[in-house]
Amino acid sequence: MNPQWLKAGEVAQLLGTTRNKLFERMRKKKILRKNNQPHPQYINAQIFKLITYQKYNQNGDLLMVTTTIRINSNQILVLSKLLK
Repeated sequence: MNPQWLKAGEVAQLLGTTRNKLFERMRKKKILRKNNQPHPQYINAQIFKLITYQKYNQNGDLLMVTTTIRINSNQILVLSKLLK
């Protein structure tokens, strides 16, 4: 089955917590680094995916690059177990 890639806030709600508390727990369990990006083994296990966005001004100049994480809907149970 093809996974849906959910935002952290959506997963937090499914797990009965807030987005900030979920990030805090994932950092404490060493799932995320201090910059809130997952360690490579969790990306390789397809629990997380990184999405990079580039924002440009009206002239086409690059203003900033942001990276967000998405969580595999098929791996929420695995993530829940990692957080215990």
